[in-house]
Amino acid sequence: MKKLKKELLNELTPQNCCMNELVVLPKNGDVGFEEYFHYKTREVMRAKKIFSKPKYNGLMLSYPGPDAKEPLVFERFFESPSVVACNHNFEGCFAIDISSYIGKTGEAGFEKLIAYMHDNPDMVFQLFMYSDNKIEVKQMYEYLARYDEIRLVNIPLPDAEMLTDYTLSGIRDLSLPVKGEVEKYLKNYFEEKYIGYDYADFLVRYLKNNGYAGEVAPMKEAANKVDMIWNKKGMYLGLGY
Repeated sequence: MKKLKKELLNELTPQNCCMNELVVLPKNGDVGFEEYFHYKTREVMRAKKIFSKPKYNGLMLSYPGPDAKEPLVFERFFESPSVVACNHNFEGCFAIDISSYIGKTGEAGFEKLIAYMHDNPDMVFQLFMYSDNKIEVKQMYEYLARYDEIRLVNIPLPDAEMLTDYTLSGIRDLSLPVKGEVEKYLKNYFEEKYIGYDYADFLVRYLKNNGYAGEVAPMKEAANKVDMIWNKKGMYLGLGY
């Protein structure tokens, strides 16, 4: 099952897909942003009639923080699109994690990023930030909107129904049976959680490794065990870019 709602994808049209974006993500839990990034990259390529492979036209990086001390770290960052495009002009989608500049937009490093975006209008920039604070989001969006038109995109955590459908789909992909009571249990279980798809993926792996046979009682045991492991280790590590 896909992670992204059709409504989110339908909002990305041939008319606006090449606009820069500020994407707001929750601090904890996978919401399918990587899938959204790849989808936007394909739409940008289609709109611009770019026929090279997607791997040459999509790039996701974390922007060096305000306290970055490594020599030439910003210069190397800004050279990355050219490297991905094999020394050709990069005209695809450049996704950049700017979370370390929340509340720090006046830093010199962030001003460099704004200048770089202004100097490279052929690129499509997809800035993203992890925040659950509406004031932080408003401040960041208003700051960026001063320099150029930019779309604000919010991708919230999946609700209980989406997580249930996603989990059941993962179980069935493993050719494991599922009894009817399991769906009802999972919906009630996920209603009480503030989690993303990564949690559901971990639960499905746990079921597979422990020989799950579709009954509701073993599902309850597995869910409780996974919850203990997840909370103990703080499993969510974000994107692996």
